[in-house]
Amino acid sequence: MRTIRELNSAVHRPADELELPTGPRTRAYRCFEALPAIVSFSAIGLVFVLPFIDATAGAIYVFTVVGLTLFRAMRGAVDVSRGFVRFRRSSRVDWGARLLDVERALDGQPSRPYP
Repeated sequence: MRTIRELNSAVHRPADELELPTGPRTRAYRCFEALPAIVSFSAIGLVFVLPFIDATAGAIYVFTVVGLTLFRAMRGAVDVSRGFVRFRRSSRVDWGARLLDVERALDGQPSRPYP
């Protein structure tokens, strides 16, 4: 069983240990480093290559990409509208009075009565 000190030292590593490795990189490191680029470029390349191989599969792939993009756009619009509602709700708050209440609580004084 590991002690608290060992666990704490494992979490709080010095900054020089968190940097990118400076020594020679292994084949596995290089493969995992290139994996996101391979997936991205192949997804774009499939739009142009797949219709020549199988037209139906190409059409389904393009419609899937368009559908996912539409879904992401609609979700982004919903997130923007929810954020705007939160912004409006927080703009009605009297932040000066809230900060005064926090300051009074930190000083050990009771909060002021709500007007």
